[in-house]
Amino acid sequence: MLLKLVIYISLASLVPGEKVDMTVHQKPYDLIINDGGESHEIKCFHKIPSYDRLLWYKQSKSKELTFMGYLLGDTGYPEKDFKDKIKIEGDANKFHGSLTLISPTLESSAVYFCAA
Repeated sequence: MLLKLVIYISLASLVPGEKVDMTVHQKPYDLIINDGGESHEIKCFHKIPSYDRLLWYKQSKSKELTFMGYLLGDTGYPEKDFKDKIKIEGDANKFHGSLTLISPTLESSAVYFCAA
């Protein structure tokens, strides 16, 4: 049985007067995994100089958006409900991070968003 996780791109808004690329990028854009419980990593990066954190969200099939946690500096802070299900790593001060889904299950099937 295949489990499909779809990764979306989340865009940050442009601050008036700034000439900076305000796009937040995610890789891979979509990810197909099996139910074997393998961990999978989603990477996120941007080039917005004044943004010092990355936020992670999950959107369920019912369209409910859930905050999963964030990266501040080089420390990840998963929300209580996700502590044993995800790992947040990277360096937000250098504009990159990752979300690792630890042993995903069918309930992990969702749209995942990274925001700055």
